[in-house]
Amino acid sequence: MSATTIVFRVLLVVVLAAIAAAVGLAVSAGQKKEYQASTDLVFESFAAPELGVLGGGFVVGGPDANRRTAADIVMLQSRDVAVATARANPGLGYTPNEIRARISAHSPGPVDLIRLTARAGSPSKARALVLAYRKQYKLLRREREQKRARSAARALEGELARLSPRLRANARGDVLRDQIGQLEVISKIGTGLPVVTDGAYAQAAAVAPQTSRNVLFGLLFGALLGVGLLVLRSAAMRERVVGSPVGQQGDIRSDWE
Repeated sequence: MSATTIVFRVLLVVVLAAIAAAVGLAVSAGQKKEYQASTDLVFESFAAPELGVLGGGFVVGGPDANRRTAADIVMLQSRDVAVATARANPGLGYTPNEIRARISAHSPGPVDLIRLTARAGSPSKARALVLAYRKQYKLLRREREQKRARSAARALEGELARLSPRLRANARGDVLRDQIGQLEVISKIGTGLPVVTDGAYAQAAAVAPQTSRNVLFGLLFGALLGVGLLVLRSAAMRERVVGSPVGQQGDIRSDWE
């Protein structure tokens, strides 16, 4: 293989890699910048506190902390919350579907801790979105807790009323009255959950577009494309030489090998 052939091959790979990297840079330049804001929430009780009053066997997820966290994440990302956020904050300029696309929730490590994250075109708007979404989620959660607690309290009051005077005066009646009392507290003020452990904070640096990643991907793709073309070209030349009458008479190498 001559030095000219080697230089040509190297230049081909470099040129293709540079072109692909330039395309990646152009794509990144054409994308709008997005910023991210997050807030941390702790869910210290089970998903249905009004059922927890009745005992562990009634609790959604039971003692499994991972299941409880998974259930809380699903509820946190509910479409109802996005609809309420869009309705209460028209100034944000987002539809419910756009809000759902810009909101994410995950557990960063410890169980019962969930990080709520919002993305927007500026740090201030991302922070405003995550604050508005968090507020609507807490309001909806409290309303649902209060409604379910009232329903459960009415059911227990009915059961207490059906007890005989003797049972109503003994331990069974005391348990029912205690449960009703706890449910009445929830029906008035909710559980106060989730607890905000870290206020909303926005990152100063944009999280999108990821220019470095796009350019690096372009470089790798272009380099692989160049190597692939060289391999295909060499294979084609080899087949052409071997299949020709001259190639059958001896070992004739092409300048591509």
